[in-house]
Amino acid sequence: MEDTLHPTYLKSSSLLTSHWAGTNLFFRFQNQEKSRSRWGVSSTRGQIHHIEIVVSDLKKSSEFYGNLLAWLGYRRILDEKEEAGWSLENRSIYLSQGKDRFVHHGYHRKRVGLNHIAFVADSKGLVDTFYKDYLLPKKVPVLYGGPRERPEYTRGYYSVYFEDPDRLKLELAYVPR
Repeated sequence: MEDTLHPTYLKSSSLLTSHWAGTNLFFRFQNQEKSRSRWGVSSTRGQIHHIEIVVSDLKKSSEFYGNLLAWLGYRRILDEKEEAGWSLENRSIYLSQGKDRFVHHGYHRKRVGLNHIAFVADSKGLVDTFYKDYLLPKKVPVLYGGPRERPEYTRGYYSVYFEDPDRLKLELAYVPR
């Protein structure tokens, strides 16, 4: 079995899927056999390999993402002076230190670019556990009042939004199949 990303097949061991909804990018990484094109040929074309996030303070962000991603099952694969990285099932998230001339502008999700990154939870209970046992004790800024149903997205959608040290919006979401 090979680790691949395919938006059609969802497995309970998945942590992260991909689809575009406006400016919101949502990922689900999953462990499954190679995806098949409409002609039946194995293909990995178009699948997300990695994400790189430029941060204003690598030390602070690396600690934040290191704890978060470890909680989600990622392992650290890179720890350098100006870069850090984590991997889960051959999908990676990297941080790189922003250049001084750019970081003073700061991040804002309403500007052109990425709005947020959503990680998939296997259940509503996992979202609640993450909120109570991870976000609150670590005093991570939680948005929109905490975990709740979001029927405006899809039936049964349940998530919590929170921010990284640069105020990039993140989400842990349960999405029923």
